[in-house]
Amino acid sequence: MTFVLAMLRLTDAIHGHGVTLMLGLTSREMERLEQRDIHPVCVEGSDCLIRMHGRLVRCTPHDLHRLAAPTLRERMRGQINRGTSV
Repeated sequence: MTFVLAMLRLTDAIHGHGVTLMLGLTSREMERLEQRDIHPVCVEGSDCLIRMHGRLVRCTPHDLHRLAAPTLRERMRGQINRGTSV
């Protein structure tokens, strides 16, 4: 297990945001993930590993996109700032 964690850290350090390109995340989605302390580590087939609040979690790319989506509060604030009615 220690070897796997070491390899994940090495992969994360070498590739940086290369994983995000493979997952098709936008810079805004990546910013939201970082604000929420969620960091993509690597992609394994149809799954990806993320570091969330210090723990490694396996999820699908779809799950990661949902985690990166704006919250209801952010969406409402955006509508109010644009002056559109709800």
